[in-house]
Amino acid sequence: MDVNLDSVLESLNKIDNDLFCTFSTFSKYHVNIREGKVYFSTGGRERNVELDTLIDLIFDVYTLRSFYYEDYRRDYANAAYLIPVAYYVLNDLGVELLKFEPPTKGWDKVIFEVENIHSQIDACMFDAEDTADVYHKSAAKLFDADYAKNSLAYGTPNISPTKLITQRNETLVDVHYSTNREYDESAKEYTSVKCNKNRYGVACVSVPETHRSGNIEKPKWWKLELTEKRGKHFVVVETTEQKPDIFFSSLKTKNESKRVLVFIHGFNVSFNEGLKKAAQIKYDLGVDFPVVLYSWPSLGKVSGYIKDKETALYSSNYLHEFITKLNAEGYEEVLYIAHSMGNLCLSEAVNQGFNQSVPSSRAILAAADVERQTFLDRYAESINSFFNHVSLYVSSRDRALLVSKKANKEIRVGDSTDNSVFVCDHSETIDISDNDGGFWSLKHSYISETNVVLNDVYFNLIKGLKASERRLLELQNRKNQIYWKFHEA
Repeated sequence: MDVNLDSVLESLNKIDNDLFCTFSTFSKYHVNIREGKVYFSTGGRERNVELDTLIDLIFDVYTLRSFYYEDYRRDYANAAYLIPVAYYVLNDLGVELLKFEPPTKGWDKVIFEVENIHSQIDACMFDAEDTADVYHKSAAKLFDADYAKNSLAYGTPNISPTKLITQRNETLVDVHYSTNREYDESAKEYTSVKCNKNRYGVACVSVPETHRSGNIEKPKWWKLELTEKRGKHFVVVETTEQKPDIFFSSLKTKNESKRVLVFIHGFNVSFNEGLKKAAQIKYDLGVDFPVVLYSWPSLGKVSGYIKDKETALYSSNYLHEFITKLNAEGYEEVLYIAHSMGNLCLSEAVNQGFNQSVPSSRAILAAADVERQTFLDRYAESINSFFNHVSLYVSSRDRALLVSKKANKEIRVGDSTDNSVFVCDHSETIDISDNDGGFWSLKHSYISETNVVLNDVYFNLIKGLKASERRLLELQNRKNQIYWKFHEA
């Protein structure tokens, strides 16, 4: 289940005078929620906090992936009582908590103290079944009562504390890239200035060990995190520019599958942000073959929308050149993911045609910021001719495309508002409106932000299963055209 405001409230609604214990002093207390407040009862004393405060802490724990008390004590006066409730909620929502930062005293101390509590349980100081119920009232399917009683905090699986504490490392992910951005030698970075040629290279991106699928961990300004930190955030460690022949040769090194995945980013994306997104997609999909970012020189800011549209069209020539060279390398299969305005760049590139045989290829066109009629009249035929299989991922709640619709005075391919799901012959449309990111999301980058969509992308793009072969619900739009949607959880 996704962690969003609705699911958190649903989980909190299950709490009814439940017994909890703190992770620091292991003091026992009961929790009630009523009239917008959370009440903690310890013996004859009762204190309360606003429900919004608890919800804020739950999302902080989920974002920071930490139960470490010091991370929260300055922002939350009753953090010691709130943290165990956050554990209960996230566990109830099926979040894997094994790799979260442990409580203040570490797992060893917690286990020791819980064993002392167990002895009190046996002495009938309070009911063991009630205690086990604290964290597993709604998760009994995961742990039986005996297992809950004999594991950390009445539910965390028995694991090596040392392993958890020391595994605060990183995974280094290689991302190949081609770009028509200029390179600033003094700043040592690719800019938003157009280059009159493609440049090639490979980047190394650090993915934190605590990475949560669908997320790109970044510094949080409200946590006074001003710089990126390896092992905690996504960090571009280095980029190494290569000559074209070395670049294309490196794509084939240790590539037994003879496949490659090309990702074309959208509007408002800097070069480094594009690398991080490509690395996240590669990591979360478990891809064991090269992923190439094609990065056109977006300005990397919201105010640059009109300029970015012109640049995406301009860059299509260079993307066409790159695809032409890639086709000549003899791959068995080339996969494509284009996002947002990247679809305009890809569509225009493919529309130029290729005077060569092309490898088998599949494409996902996600949140396509292309006018519908233009797509049908100008691009659909060439796209369906070039790709063996095309999937359009659309949403009715994509806030970025709603803005684009107003700015361009035309509805976009990726916009399914007013029950007008766009369907094109010889392609499949998947409407993900109910699975498009959390409460605070712009709901535009859903292709890589939610696990249910990532899972579908995996079976679609990597495994090559058609919509009828995946767990999707077949529906019809107002024109009686077939499209697909995820089953309700």
